[in-house]
Amino acid sequence: MAQTTLTPTLLTSQICLLADFPGQDSPKLLSQPKKILTTSDPLEVPDLLRQAEELAKSAGWVGGYLSYEAAEAFLLPVVANPKKPLIWFAQFDHAQNVCYPHPDQLQNINKCNPKPKISPQQYQADIAKILEYIQAGDSYQVNHTIAAKLTDNIDLATLYLTLQPQHRFDYASWLNCGDLIIASFSPELLLTKEGSKITTAPIKGTRPRTSNFKDDLKAGKTLQNSPKDKAEHVMIVDMARNDLGRICTVGSVTAPHLFELRHFSTLYHLESRVTGELKPGTGFKSVMEAMFPAASITGAPKRRTMEIIKELEQRQRGVYTGSVGVIKPNGDYTFNVAIRTVTQAYKNESAYMGLGGGIVADSNPQEEWMEIADKGVFINSVPEPFGLIETFLLNDKGEINNLAEHLHRLEKSAKRLGFKCDIASIKKNVQINTDSMGKSGKLPQIIRIELALNGEVKISNRAFIAPPKKLKVMLSDNRVDRFNSLLQHKTTRRSFFDNHLQNAKNNGFDDILFLNNIGRITEGAIRAIFIRKKSNWYTPPISDGLLPSIWRAKEIINLQAKEQSITAEDIKQADEIIMGNSVQGGVVVGEITTMAKTKEGTTTQLVWSQTNINS
Repeated sequence: MAQTTLTPTLLTSQICLLADFPGQDSPKLLSQPKKILTTSDPLEVPDLLRQAEELAKSAGWVGGYLSYEAAEAFLLPVVANPKKPLIWFAQFDHAQNVCYPHPDQLQNINKCNPKPKISPQQYQADIAKILEYIQAGDSYQVNHTIAAKLTDNIDLATLYLTLQPQHRFDYASWLNCGDLIIASFSPELLLTKEGSKITTAPIKGTRPRTSNFKDDLKAGKTLQNSPKDKAEHVMIVDMARNDLGRICTVGSVTAPHLFELRHFSTLYHLESRVTGELKPGTGFKSVMEAMFPAASITGAPKRRTMEIIKELEQRQRGVYTGSVGVIKPNGDYTFNVAIRTVTQAYKNESAYMGLGGGIVADSNPQEEWMEIADKGVFINSVPEPFGLIETFLLNDKGEINNLAEHLHRLEKSAKRLGFKCDIASIKKNVQINTDSMGKSGKLPQIIRIELALNGEVKISNRAFIAPPKKLKVMLSDNRVDRFNSLLQHKTTRRSFFDNHLQNAKNNGFDDILFLNNIGRITEGAIRAIFIRKKSNWYTPPISDGLLPSIWRAKEIINLQAKEQSITAEDIKQADEIIMGNSVQGGVVVGEITTMAKTKEGTTTQLVWSQTNINS
């Protein structure tokens, strides 16, 4: 089925919800609502949550939002307004796979320039009061937020379609309720349910990213090693554990990996995933009652801290710090924490966004003011558009290696990321180009396909260079973000890998091997990896944050390998290691070495050597 390309008019001319969440096979546009559930009465909220779940089970997708003030339904303190909806859900008759437009297809957007509705002086006074409450023992952490007005005449639909395809926020969504438009660029998960498993992923801890590669890596490591940020983070994780404990079976709630460094386009964040098994019969309403609002945007303890928030903010937050999400026809659901979220009450009225952060005992008011400014940078930041790529070998016989597999991967990635893709046309153009190269006699050649967001294709070629007989590999001390969905797609956004590979080659290595943010081996900059221990072969699973390599898929079959997480310790214990890709094939690894710079100079340490194994 052909995918419709999104336009600003398509998003603003109808009641609809655009969801672009992990686990989907494509961005989904939900439209043609059959039934709408909404209320401004907190007493009606629980029943409407039950109805929303039942509607999804009976027929189709259900999506919508809960405002922060919907917490009043769960007897939590908020600034009430009886005229504004607390929740809004719709049962949609139509769920459509869609493509994003290329930036060239959109009008240029003006700078948004968020203007805080309070002065820095008032903000500092609020922080001073919060610190008094913390000193008195009323709270351990207060998530204080402000409202900011965007520049007038901002076209929110154009803004969304410009930013999301390039930033790729994990839990972004667009919701047009008719009288309210929501553009949520959220990186944070409130909850996702898959069968009986439920997961929440609080974010707490922030550092701005920089364009300088070395400085950027340093900023991430500084955040990971910050005692203040870790202390702030663990408070929220403990609350998340407690919230899940109310609805999950005894002993099932776990947070196996704390303080994972997440890499977003303008910021680093710390994230911890907390999971549990729902008690039998636990419905959507009970889950929201336990989990909403998110601990990360209230503080600890929740009730008393929300009283402090109500006293100091003296305004409704609205959808900001509430939640936007979808319930699937199978009963599973995903809802974000509606941070980095812009709302517009009517198309011609001003647009607003919220900004905030957690205040703890040792918070510095000036630094906190700067942090909320950092969190708003994304709204005026448009990363360079990226493309999807495939590279394959035109061998010395003029035959294309693994063309069908490469085109299938390209088509699957295009669908998931919202790229327009005519795979039949691409195949035809590849054949024409390779036939011409074959007649030239200059074989073998490496063929490269680059697909743009709008479906435009570039085909290029370069000479094949044979790999070394044995690989000398550097083990990087910089980690990849295993939840970065782009790692599972071959894209032109490769600066992280390219910079590391060039550094490795400058130091005499052939490739560089990465670990993810929980210490598991992923892949090389240009090759997948297999290790042998005794008679068994192993390769990392895709879920550890790596590309589904064509060569890797074939070697799993050839070697009868198991997909299993691999640690640096497993590398040390390996009897044999190979790395490869579909262009150069598999190559034996001769050694793996770490390299570090110290005050005394550069030091190296051998991690694994084929010579040592054979000897």
